[in-house]
Amino acid sequence: FNEPACERIHFHKNYEYILVEEGVTELFLDGNTYTLKQGESVIIQPYQAHSFHLQSNSKNFTYNFSKK
Repeated sequence: FNEPACERIHFHKNYEYILVEEGVTELFLDGNTYTLKQGESVIIQPYQAHSFHLQSNSKNFTYNFSKK
């Protein structure tokens, strides 16, 4: 069973770093859709509403962090 991952719109109190390790991820941010490909990354600001959808066989590395 290998269904693409999809998250509901959410936010974090810290920054979130997302790196696409394999495949393609669609990021929904500020009313726009961005297609991130293998090797591309993004930093999402604190309290910035977002969601993402991993296409089949995709893999992301995510890390939440604060300024401190």
